[in-house]
Parts: sequence; C-alpha cells; structure tokens
Amino acid sequence: MINVNTISIEELKNHPYFDWNLSRYLVNYRENHGKFKSVQDLKELRLIDTDLYRKIAPYITL
Repeated sequence: MINVNTISIEELKNHPYFDWNLSRYLVNYRENHGKFKSVQDLKELRLIDTDLYRKIAPYITL
C-alpha cells in the first residue's frame, strides 16, 4: 500500500503507475496544501484523470 501522506518522491516513482513527474507533483501538492483527507482527494489533482485514478486507488492509503 502507498501512504500518500508520508511517501517520498523516490519511493513513489518506483510504482509502475507513478512516473517522476506525477510523483513530484503529488508530493509537492501535499507539502503545499497539507495531507490528503481521503483517497478521493486525488481526483482533484490535474494530473490524475479518471482512468488513472481507477488504476491507483486500490494501492492508496492515508
């Protein structure tokens, strides 16, 4: 499981669905806006579309 509130860019980019840009964006967003309150919050990020969200949601935890 990937805890999006604690994972680093380096750890996240090792997952097949997260490239360097998406990993950096997600971690930077978290650092600037605070921890995610729910997995559904990821849907609000501009780099995560519905298709990608469906792929990554089973691997995400808070």
